[in-house]
Amino acid sequence: MIKRVAFTLTELMVSVVVISVFIVVAVESFKYIQRGIQFSKDRTIAINLAQEKMQIVKQKLYYKVVSSTYTDYLDDFNPSIPYDTYYFPPENILEAGVQYTRYTYIIPVVESGGQIVELPPQTPDTGMKKITVTVVWKNNNEKKKVQISNIYTNRDTAMSNSAITGSIKDSYSFVPIPGAMINIAEYMGVRGVSDSNGNYLIDMTPGNYTLYIEARGYFPYLGMFSVGPNQTLTQNVLLTKMASGEIRGYPWIRDHLVISQVVGSTVNPSGFDQEYIEIFNPTTYTWLVNGNVGLKFQRIYDNEKKIIQIDYINNSISSGGFYLFANTSPVIINQIPVYADAVWSDSNSSSDFPYFNPGYNIIPVFGDGPDEGGGAVELYDILSSKTIDSVGWNRNNGASGKKQAPFYEGSAISQDIGLQIAEQYVRYSSTNGPSIAYGPSYDSNNNSVDFYDYTSGISVSPNNSSSPSKTVVSATPAYGAIVGCNDGFSISTNAYTVGNPPYSYFDLTQIATGTWSCSISSNTYGVVMDTITISSGSITSLNSVFLDTQITWGYVSGMVTDVFGANITPAIKVISDSGSSAYVASNKRYMLNVSTGMVNVTVNPNNLDTRYVSISSSGINVLPGEINSSVDFVLFQGGRISGYVTIAGSTVPLGGVAVAIYDSYDTLRDEQITANNGRFITNVLSTGTYVVEPMVDSKENVNPSTATVTIATAGSTVFSTTFTVSSSLGYVKGSVKFHGNIVKSGALILVTTVTLTGTPPAPPILSSQTITGAPYYMASSYEDGSYSVEVRQSTNPKYNVYSYYPDLNGSTFTIYWSSKNNISVLGGQSVGGIDFSW
Repeated sequence: MIKRVAFTLTELMVSVVVISVFIVVAVESFKYIQRGIQFSKDRTIAINLAQEKMQIVKQKLYYKVVSSTYTDYLDDFNPSIPYDTYYFPPENILEAGVQYTRYTYIIPVVESGGQIVELPPQTPDTGMKKITVTVVWKNNNEKKKVQISNIYTNRDTAMSNSAITGSIKDSYSFVPIPGAMINIAEYMGVRGVSDSNGNYLIDMTPGNYTLYIEARGYFPYLGMFSVGPNQTLTQNVLLTKMASGEIRGYPWIRDHLVISQVVGSTVNPSGFDQEYIEIFNPTTYTWLVNGNVGLKFQRIYDNEKKIIQIDYINNSISSGGFYLFANTSPVIINQIPVYADAVWSDSNSSSDFPYFNPGYNIIPVFGDGPDEGGGAVELYDILSSKTIDSVGWNRNNGASGKKQAPFYEGSAISQDIGLQIAEQYVRYSSTNGPSIAYGPSYDSNNNSVDFYDYTSGISVSPNNSSSPSKTVVSATPAYGAIVGCNDGFSISTNAYTVGNPPYSYFDLTQIATGTWSCSISSNTYGVVMDTITISSGSITSLNSVFLDTQITWGYVSGMVTDVFGANITPAIKVISDSGSSAYVASNKRYMLNVSTGMVNVTVNPNNLDTRYVSISSSGINVLPGEINSSVDFVLFQGGRISGYVTIAGSTVPLGGVAVAIYDSYDTLRDEQITANNGRFITNVLSTGTYVVEPMVDSKENVNPSTATVTIATAGSTVFSTTFTVSSSLGYVKGSVKFHGNIVKSGALILVTTVTLTGTPPAPPILSSQTITGAPYYMASSYEDGSYSVEVRQSTNPKYNVYSYYPDLNGSTFTIYWSSKNNISVLGGQSVGGIDFSW
């Protein structure tokens, strides 16, 4: 007999299942592999785009790479990313079907102690700029980025062959002061720090400067000095110590309703088994309860919380007031009726609450059934389903099964046998315990700490919405709250946990004498106290401080003076890039309300006071309610220089020309770009003599090559001269289409004054003749079908523009071409609409 090998039906089904699982796994794996490949491809393109932009920027004249004085921030990343919105605005690039956005940010930098230090964008040129290019795209609806940075140096800049050195000491004890910050006012950000012996050294270029020195606990020092080429100037400084005091306090957060009483069973004179839950409002505003605030309950053996259906009688709970939920109304406590604000609805089911019928009991107590007595109640926001407060109690000794409360804050209320008849949980009014004089508002987020367990009768009668309001003396301890003052001396501190029961405490020390604003904030709640007066050696106790205002902002504060340390009148304006503004007070200080996140602060924006410079801070990270103090500025006086640049032989203005301004030591002090009207105006420069020089392309000529200007009076604007430029640069722009569709793969664009011959017209063969002869400019169109070619100004002869598009149709390869002639291009201008289609 022939034996045949075969599969049984069971074996066949098992095989099918195994193969199916393998196929499913393979398909799912392919999806993630494909995502990984796509991300790698997108990232490679992003890196190439970033490198391309970096190369484009660094190929420009150094003087055309202007610092980003007009900035915004990308808040999609942490930390936020600054970018230029004016000189190098964001670019949207479509590449391989993916939309990329390319951002550029340029800022002056110096080398200090072996580190590259970023300076505010208005800082006079240091000969080095940091270029940062960020490319952002979306991958699976999540924003991704690549970022590269590089340093662009001016090879023609004056060397830092001068220096200032010295020591910083206490004016009374002559003890060296380590960690003092030494700033050069004209280069806010060019700074040094005194070492452990109080010594400092700062390298710089020759010139006239203002020395600004500050050390925490001392009055700042301001002094003017001059340093010549190859000179090391010694400047020893004595600082005078400030008098100081401190403030102490106990911060609390008042931001939510609390469960203040829980009673599971108390029998009224007629024998009815009453239960109730009281809530208290420690916040400063009224809450609408009806339809907005509800309760959930979970027995120790339930798998989930059950919503209690409620019939609301009264609508709201006022600040410092109560609201009473009960299974009947009124509840009779110690022979006194208290009417409920809401009662359990008849629609509650016995499947959710086994003891609801016939006695309307939601909360079981010990003796109601096997192992009953443990549970938890939640107060919640009906619209958002978010928990407002909760309390849980255990069922411990004697329980044969579960003993732990189903949910709770911190740890549950400890019990021997569980919640009993005539037992009452009452929330503390403060860390001292319950009180009928004050509101039951203490909430450390730990049920076993926050509640007192009355086991022998109802000791504290319930309250309802008609009961008198109670004073709040505690709330939720504001652990970690940020505490700061705008005195510019003290260092912000954090509140910390002390005591048992725990509360939060802070001690802000070394606050300068005077009257200040102080801020205390925790998460999104805070408080600002505007008139706290500190005297020498004093300790000001604020006792309980309640954070009851929801805040989404912070503060920046500091001092603004002239180079002599004096107040400036009329008052100087201070603005932030979030739109807020303030004026410097007579005590030389300002306090600015700003949005949270990275912000910049500008003093004297747009040179509103023409006598003084305009200075901006670098990015300041602001947390909600935080005071960022010691953001100080020193404004030096001076004037401005203006000028005009035109095309030679005409009155046509020339925009986009870089203009450099040097001082008498040949140090670059400012740089500007001419506007479309050909005009430029510098930032405020200190009084003195300057040389103005347009920085043009190597094949461009400017007449005159320089202009010498003297600023004699602060607040004045001195016109330099009218510069004329020949053979400047412009652009030819247009688009390419094939059969009505944009050309995504790229077409070759060639611009020349030469008339090409042939079909198609042949570009020249590269040789020494093409290098020395008529110019040829070539570029490829972008994926969106547009193109832009930079060319030198030419009106006679005029330009010819040629376009070439290769197309492979099956086995046939065809080069489509077209041309447009007699195109005149003026420097600083773009000639658009040179479109091609096939």
